[in-house]
Order: sequence, then C-alpha cells, then structure tokens
Amino acid sequence: MIDMPDTKDQNILKPNAKKVFFMNFLKVISIAVILIVVFLIFNYTIGFETLLTPFEVFNIEVNFPNLTPYFIGGVLGIALLLGGTNYLSVKSMRYNVYNDNITISKGLSFSPKVIPYQNVLRITPNKNGLFKTILNFGSVIFELSGLKEKEIKLDFVDKPDEIASYIQSLVNKNAQVKQAKFSETYRLNKITDQF
Repeated sequence: MIDMPDTKDQNILKPNAKKVFFMNFLKVISIAVILIVVFLIFNYTIGFETLLTPFEVFNIEVNFPNLTPYFIGGVLGIALLLGGTNYLSVKSMRYNVYNDNITISKGLSFSPKVIPYQNVLRITPNKNGLFKTILNFGSVIFELSGLKEKEIKLDFVDKPDEIASYIQSLVNKNAQVKQAKFSETYRLNKITDQF
C-alpha cells in the first residue's frame, strides 16, 4: 500500500514536479539531438551552401561551425525556460483526498474541483510513455457520472497504480457506509411505521 501522510481524514497528494521537469528537459534535448542529426544529414547530402545564397546577396558572411555554441545555448535556454515554467505550474497543483471526496486545486484557481466518490464510476492508473514508465509516475483517471465533466485526471503523481488502488478502496468504503446508512434508515422507518 502507498504511504500517504494522514491528516484528520485527509491525504494530500502533490505532483512530482522534479520528475516532470526532468522528463520535459529530456524531451527538449531529444528533439535537439534529432535536429542535429537532420542538419548533419542535410549537410552531407545537399550541403549548407544552398542555404547561404540568400545571405551572400546581402553580403552577410555566415559560418555554421561558429553558430554551433549559439544553437546549443539556445536549446538549453529554451529547455530551462519551458521546464522552469512547467515546474512552477505543476508545483502549485494539489490533490486533497478525503474519506468522501477528492478536491483538486490547480495553479491559482480559487475554486477547487470537488469530486464526490458517489460520482466515480471507474479509476484507472495511466503510465503511458517511455519516460513515465522509467520514472514510475503518471496519472490517475476518474470516469465520472452526474457531473459536468465526464473524466478528470490527477496528473504527474508517483506510483499511479498504488494511488488508484488506494482511492478505489476509499470509494468502496464510502459506498459501503452509504449503503449501511440507507439500510439502517429503512429498517428504522419500517419499525416506526408499525406504531
């Protein structure tokens, strides 16, 4: 079972912002490597001289080997900028898991989404993708009924399989408590109707 800090019938889940940053950084670096390979193939098959013609018209001298550090610096800068902004937005997400509902707070949203367990049809863990499988994180998908939204996700959580199992146990427990209350009320009504 997953270790979740217990605070008065409330568990707080937070997305793993470090893994999200690392995953996005690896994606940008992968794209940069692919671009470098494409440029090298282009250079050896067609040659960059064909791209220099427009610059020669305006007497601008371009030396591709001298542009390499700028390209690498630009790619790293973009990776850090995108990763940093994504890190900050993911860092502000929070999922409060209670005994009867789950509350989702994202970013600067002042009104968190409250999902009562009675509206949950199915809970599915999702670790699609190479990076998510390697880093063991992903999302937990809730299929809903009786609400405006038909599906909602808890994104970027560690161990989504264990979290889905844990929340499913809370949903089942909540359903059992509601059924027990209904049965007790029904029985009491039957007894009072006799008098």
